[in-house]
Amino acid sequence: TPLAELRTMGPIHEVNPLEALGWQANPIGVNGAREFLAVRHDIIDEVLNNQDAFSIEAYKPGMGASFGETLSVLMPPDHARIRRVFQRAFFPSVVAKWGDDVIAPEIKKLIDGFIDRGHADMVEEFTHLYPFHVIFRQLDLPERDIALFHKLAASLTHLYGDYMVYALEASQKLGVYLVDLIKARQ
Repeated sequence: TPLAELRTMGPIHEVNPLEALGWQANPIGVNGAREFLAVRHDIIDEVLNNQDAFSIEAYKPGMGASFGETLSVLMPPDHARIRRVFQRAFFPSVVAKWGDDVIAPEIKKLIDGFIDRGHADMVEEFTHLYPFHVIFRQLDLPERDIALFHKLAASLTHLYGDYMVYALEASQKLGVYLVDLIKARQ
């Protein structure tokens, strides 16, 4: 594999991570910053845990503009403060219930959409849909909004080149949608 080959050549490489994996380069909001790929556990751990030496600032213009100030673009102490707010939602006892209440029904629903045909394009009919359907169900959004939610959520990830305009538009529209939903539920 590309990563195994890189590991034989050293622990850190100055390379676009996607190109290193053989994928089309798609820099996610790094705006020309030098990019490095760490391929050894101890180095990766150091990068993730040493905020004095490593920063995620290069991601803020892209990911921060599209997703907002999420955990992905926050540095300590803000990261820890916001993470504590959401931590209970991801306790093992809560996550375990998702299997029966959320994940299994969504898997069944998606498979039911193509099982009678005896074949499917698994990427288009399952893989692309599954994460959004799970989130959709967890948020208990109206069924009529699933296509809109999927389109907006997927567009948030267009964080490169000329596509960034779509990510920003999706961010604004998804924000309006969720604010309206919250008001309706209140």
